[in-house]
Amino acid sequence: MTTALYYQGCEHPDREKLPNTLSLISVVLIHALLIGMAFWHPAYLQPVLPDSPPRIMEAALITAAPPHQPTELPPGPQQVEAVATPEPMVKPEQAPELLTHKEAETVIRSAPEVPKPPREKKVEEIVKEAPVVNPVDATQSAPETTAPAAVEAQPAETATAIATGIQQQIRAATLNWQSLLQMHLEQRKRYPRRAQMRHQEGVPLVRFTMDRSGQVLSAELIKTSGHGELDKEAIALVKRAAPLPPPPADIQGETLTLTLPIEFFIHH
Repeated sequence: MTTALYYQGCEHPDREKLPNTLSLISVVLIHALLIGMAFWHPAYLQPVLPDSPPRIMEAALITAAPPHQPTELPPGPQQVEAVATPEPMVKPEQAPELLTHKEAETVIRSAPEVPKPPREKKVEEIVKEAPVVNPVDATQSAPETTAPAAVEAQPAETATAIATGIQQQIRAATLNWQSLLQMHLEQRKRYPRRAQMRHQEGVPLVRFTMDRSGQVLSAELIKTSGHGELDKEAIALVKRAAPLPPPPADIQGETLTLTLPIEFFIHH
């Protein structure tokens, strides 16, 4: 378009010289306007930031450290449409409220240090005072109360066991000796002929006294068999069978009195 105008101007220089000048001025103004808009648009969109962003980070750390009294920070700067200087955005009056990096570190480090409650010290003192008990006194006083009772109980139990053992031994010896006496008398027993012919049977009970050598000192009938011939033979048997088996050493006494049954039965 410029070339066309220039060509026409060459043909008619006197008639179209003024319009060409105006068009050239308008083109220059349009380009200047476009260039101005290109530089002005990014400045419009770019937000204005504060001069010292590290202080905002420090303020955040400081507010997070004390949980009991949170501090409210003023709202951040808002975006403006017109290009303005950052001086009104910064508030130098609030600067003293912010702490330096070193002060923030000291606050954060000193926060976990919690003073120990006095109860723990009391517990430690009680625990330390507990082992004051003297174990030597307890061990020395124990034998005075418990030891004699145990010593006294042992002889009683021992005496009872000994007495029981002696009684059992005497009983066993007596039964064994009585069995020997029964066998000794049975071997020397005689069945009366008349009583046998009459088929008389019975068990007379005889009591007799003997010494430790087996000699019979006396004999008598305690219970009759119902037949005189059998009763006489029972008393005669005890005297005739002497000397009897001597008593064992477990059975004491110089003379012994015994009661034994004498059986008379006819075996068919």
